[in-house]
Amino acid sequence: MCSDNAEKNQIPASNRLCSREQIRETDRRTIEEFGISGETLMEIAGGKAAEWIASHFSEGSSGVLFCGHGNNGGDALVSARYLADRYRHHLTIVLAKPEFHGTPGWNHHFALLKALPLDRIRIVSWAETKSEWLQSATPFAEFDYIVDGLTGTGLMNSLRAPLDAIVERINRSNRPVFSLDIPSGLDTNTGQILGSCVKATTTLTFGSGKIGLYLEDGPACAGYVITIELPFPSHLQSTGAILANGQLLHTVMKRNDIPISQPSKYKATRTAEHKYATGTVHILAGSEGLTGAAILAAQSAWDHGAGAVLLYSPAHLLPVYEKNLPRVIKIVVDDDGKSSQNPDQTRQNPDKWYNPTHIPNILNKIHEKPGVILLGPGVGRHPETLEFCRSIITETIGTYPLILDADALYAIDPQALRTTTKTIVKRTAACILTPHPGELRKALNIAFHDDHTRLEAVKRFAAENNCFLYSKGYPSIFANPQNMAWITGYDTRVYARAGTGDQLAGAIAATLNLFQEPEDAVMMASIPQSLQPLQPSHSSQPSHSSQPSHPFQTRPGQPVTQ
Repeated sequence: MCSDNAEKNQIPASNRLCSREQIRETDRRTIEEFGISGETLMEIAGGKAAEWIASHFSEGSSGVLFCGHGNNGGDALVSARYLADRYRHHLTIVLAKPEFHGTPGWNHHFALLKALPLDRIRIVSWAETKSEWLQSATPFAEFDYIVDGLTGTGLMNSLRAPLDAIVERINRSNRPVFSLDIPSGLDTNTGQILGSCVKATTTLTFGSGKIGLYLEDGPACAGYVITIELPFPSHLQSTGAILANGQLLHTVMKRNDIPISQPSKYKATRTAEHKYATGTVHILAGSEGLTGAAILAAQSAWDHGAGAVLLYSPAHLLPVYEKNLPRVIKIVVDDDGKSSQNPDQTRQNPDKWYNPTHIPNILNKIHEKPGVILLGPGVGRHPETLEFCRSIITETIGTYPLILDADALYAIDPQALRTTTKTIVKRTAACILTPHPGELRKALNIAFHDDHTRLEAVKRFAAENNCFLYSKGYPSIFANPQNMAWITGYDTRVYARAGTGDQLAGAIAATLNLFQEPEDAVMMASIPQSLQPLQPSHSSQPSHSSQPSHPFQTRPGQPVTQ
């Protein structure tokens, strides 16, 4: 997964996330350059959306469809035609304005709808019906479902009357709500609510996913996300980010010949005659009072398939590690007791933290048994330890795969990092930083005020510094040097608990030994293997009342491509 070419790397359409500008440009070029008309794209989108809705309701069901007068409303008109004609649903179509014209595509499909000789379709305007529904405590109770086709991806300003009142009534109902492409009122790029927003049960998004569905308010508004493919030529498509979820995990495993039926045994597929041949992880972690971080990182590296885990330990901490890490190789670092800042003075408690005198023996061991270096969990911020971290970074970056986590991030000189990482040419010597939000701001001096600005800042930092950056949070955001980002589509609030970040760092360290591409390694380490991809058959999709079942998934559901 080493470039921004999602097609080349076999990324499913449901995992490709686009911005407002990207989907608009893809639409335009498909119509103008490739020759597929906008009306045809609407026909496919609305028809497939109707098929999905109808698969969850019996013949004769009733629905109310709210239509704006743009292309999103045109999609809804197509869905209405299929639902009434093919699936024999009884529909009330509510136009946002008392007008029977809109965009050219809207006009085309409204004429087709009107041409149906059916008594199952009632077309009204909101102005005609609002008095009835505004007074009801449970509006739209007479319908089995609601379809939202009010605004679409082009919305950039707060909803105005009458759309805000319609959205309020939709959200007050207790009916399943299907939003077409994106919930009306949600910003496609930022995931922020523009005044008010439909709270959908399911979002049927067209062509590819939208970045805003997974940022800020997007997950709460989108509900379960289904991606409906459109015939966009691959060479005209662009991807703004990639959705990290069970579907992507499945893709990574398949590409790396990992048995899908037994994902926990993926490390067994990398057999070797000697433990070091399956990968060595050098862990420089822990200090007095923070040994738990080292223990969790080392155990996680072992659990994720590292052939040998070497934990370097100040002598005073060795008994703790001997008791808790029987499978991990412990190496006591030498110490002469002298202060690196003033060699004539003897340091207090010299063997309870790392200091620069430890560096030569550690480097010798790393050169002897090359592998991934994990630096930072629980090392503390003693001045000598930060000096030690800076030296280790300088001596190893670009030569060995290097993961910088937790306290080691505070040892980074951003300007020096940029100068050094620019020389890295081997992806096998990747430098990966794994900050939580506080470290992102304080250690790396990255300013952000919401998910969207964090996404852009993380991408920019990774590209400018030729490194990989995994920004823990909700969602977590991962970026590579090629300006591509991954956004988690599952609940990552677990990283707010102490120790989970240490486990993630250990897992990434182990998987870096097992995968050629750093992106694949990070995805394999970070996406819970309990997230199994859904299949595109209707039988695997939820009924209108069901919710995603696995414990991680409170963000939008794992997408299904149709």
